[in-house]
Amino acid sequence: MDNVANFAQSTVATAPSTPTAGTTLTVQTGDGALFPPVPFNATVWPAGTQPTKANAEIVRVNLITSDTLTIIRQAEFSTNISIAVGMNIAQNITAALLTQAAPALASTVGYVLSGCVWTADSPGSTLNGSMTSGQVVIGGVAYTIPIITAHAFAASQDTYIDVYIGTFANSGVPQVVYTAVPNNTLAPALTTGNALTCVRLGVVVSGASSIAAATSIIQGSPLGVSPTTPWQATVAVASNGANITASTLTVATTVGTIPTGGGYATLGHSAGQTYTIKFTSATSTVLSGVTVINGTGTVSTSDVLVGFFPMHVTDGIGNLLYPTSPSPSLIGFAAIKSAITSTLTTLQPMPAQFVAPFIIPVGQQRTVEITFHTNRFSASGAAGTGLLAIVYIGNSVSSPTATVADAHPLLPVASDGGYIEMSGLVQLPAGTYFATVAVQQNAAGTLTIGVTGGATAWTTLRVELV
Repeated sequence: MDNVANFAQSTVATAPSTPTAGTTLTVQTGDGALFPPVPFNATVWPAGTQPTKANAEIVRVNLITSDTLTIIRQAEFSTNISIAVGMNIAQNITAALLTQAAPALASTVGYVLSGCVWTADSPGSTLNGSMTSGQVVIGGVAYTIPIITAHAFAASQDTYIDVYIGTFANSGVPQVVYTAVPNNTLAPALTTGNALTCVRLGVVVSGASSIAAATSIIQGSPLGVSPTTPWQATVAVASNGANITASTLTVATTVGTIPTGGGYATLGHSAGQTYTIKFTSATSTVLSGVTVINGTGTVSTSDVLVGFFPMHVTDGIGNLLYPTSPSPSLIGFAAIKSAITSTLTTLQPMPAQFVAPFIIPVGQQRTVEITFHTNRFSASGAAGTGLLAIVYIGNSVSSPTATVADAHPLLPVASDGGYIEMSGLVQLPAGTYFATVAVQQNAAGTLTIGVTGGATAWTTLRVELV
């Protein structure tokens, strides 16, 4: 793209030797410094008039020496004029400049420039919430969002708050949209369908009569509290022996209510495997649109499913919450502060809550770094017992499951372990992805993650653009 500068203008002090064809001219003393670095286009037109197709010419400036400009005539198919002393010359907006800028603006992810912070008016008492005024940038343009006071949110809903720029009657005016879905239901798509033209400010989680606490409003905090109303079910007879990849799963609800709008669940199989699944709709007895995030194999009657809801810096389907940069670095995150144990010697996925959804937007492939960290990775086996941790991505709309990184530590002494952090790079096309981790011990014992010095510590998974 051409370089640009504000107030890049002057008048002609010395005209080209041949007014209609000459390729050098001089501007007023010291004004050469007002223009941007070459190359760029400039418009020349008579003083005291507005530039028009009939009286103006666009020239291409490819060299500036002090106040002397070397130019190529008739740029952008303009007609040459007789350039004379006293004429205006300026870097104006032209069709070529806008054409160069359009792709860059169109590929810029919308983000919050300032403000737009939501709070509960009376946590635990009312369903009302308010937002500070602020600015969002969409398509490279900053828009002011006015203050919102005492907005009444619907009861027992997760309300997603989007900002986009209106069209037709509201053309160019920021529109704030509230989309409510039942608690723990899959997030709705962005109002406009993509992050280039819409910003998701956050999610307000309401109960039957109030917004329970400050943490019920989620605006992209990595360690924020995810909304969760646990539900539990068992696999019914009709699905006994079915492969976990089946698109429907028949269940019997035992605790809570399965979200009809879809959600996530971990399934503990009687043979020891753990699966993580996503489903797009449900009744009290059937999960539909089932896709597998991790795990392979079959299910059995009485296998237990437990619902969960992954949400930290993104919503449950990978859209960034309250992005603050057009080029965000952190695009996915998962965290657990609890002890994780396994007595199996086969490869086991981490708990279902340890899933980081993320989205690669439309455009060229992007390089992603995924990093797994835990302060304690130990086992009760003998010295030399091998441990294994694998970071991988799955459930992609564009590519199959892929391993991103792995680590193979050995127990230094019996019933011991240590700190582990590993990361890997992968190049991904546009699509929706889920990052997660699987672990294994190679000898009988108890594998433990997340406990150090007798206290639990954070175990985290980060997804970053590089």
